[in-house]
Amino acid sequence: MKPIILTLITIVSGLLATSVTASPIVRQSSVSYAQLTIARSPWQQFSSKVGKFAVSMPGAPTEESETDTDGFVTHNFTLVNGETVYLVTYSDLAKEVTQVKPGEIFDAVCEGYAADGDKLVNKREIELDGYFGRTVELKATDGINGKASMYLVGNRLYQLLLISPNLENGKQFFDSFQVTEKKGK
Repeated sequence: MKPIILTLITIVSGLLATSVTASPIVRQSSVSYAQLTIARSPWQQFSSKVGKFAVSMPGAPTEESETDTDGFVTHNFTLVNGETVYLVTYSDLAKEVTQVKPGEIFDAVCEGYAADGDKLVNKREIELDGYFGRTVELKATDGINGKASMYLVGNRLYQLLLISPNLENGKQFFDSFQVTEKKGK
């Protein structure tokens, strides 16, 4: 099982290394640019038929797929809105990974989040329609805040990631996530 966990850590570290960073902070008033952008941007429901999920975002995300050297594919849906980055990813894990306890998979993902020295400041187990999950808050070495939620649905790993100076910008994003086609539990 150790090689599987190490593979997961490698995959997550690569995903985070290529993730989008937020634009420079604009602080010319007491209200941040991100708050103004969120207030003006209409939230809309986004769904991926192939990804079998739906989520609300303040705009339409850009879709990309990344394949690592082992042929592992990660599908990314990214929206940059001012200083805030919204990211939904999903990956279909190898069948052998489903033999690993979900908590071990989530531990490996969290190790990937913290691989660059970022700190996990809060984590808790969550559930979505009977599927196990975990949510974590991150404090990057550069002071940027992050929050991630992950769910294991069958062999599909969903991750929602918010990078923002204000984590409250992500409440609607996290609360709106749904799996639209259920897989085995």
